[in-house]
Amino acid sequence: AEVGASTMAAELAGAHTRLAVAEAGLGALLGLDSLHILPTTPLIALEYIPPQADFIALIDNNSTIRSARVEQQLAEEKLRLEQGRYSPDIALVGGHRLWSEGIDRGLLPRTFVGVAASWTLFDGANREYSVAKSRSLVRLAGLAEQQRRQELEVQVRQLYGTLQQSL
Repeated sequence: AEVGASTMAAELAGAHTRLAVAEAGLGALLGLDSLHILPTTPLIALEYIPPQADFIALIDNNSTIRSARVEQQLAEEKLRLEQGRYSPDIALVGGHRLWSEGIDRGLLPRTFVGVAASWTLFDGANREYSVAKSRSLVRLAGLAEQQRRQELEVQVRQLYGTLQQSL
């Protein structure tokens, strides 16, 4: 009986250690300041652990997911800019003469307004190349975010399993 009791005490100490490591890892992974689950209660009734889906839902707050989302937004903006190269550049010009001492009135207009448009018709397929490159960057950014999300989900599932095992 003493050997069984000491074995169970060692297993309990190991479970407490695994629980502390799992709580710290899960809290750091999800960006939470503190995560504490009280594992011991009288007899066998253990404390409630939130469902695994709650922890997986917190992955959106992770800094790597947020940075991947920002990268994807920047890639989408670059794609919009590259697609905008298909339309002409338009400039509005205007002016008003305030002082004209010594200049004949008929030589310079008092007010002028103008519109200018420029557009490169043939650029050797550079626009098509840059748009295709931007599209691939958008796809790569989306895949990178998806991969990061999957990696974090796997880590959360592993740590959650460790947490359940420790309890």
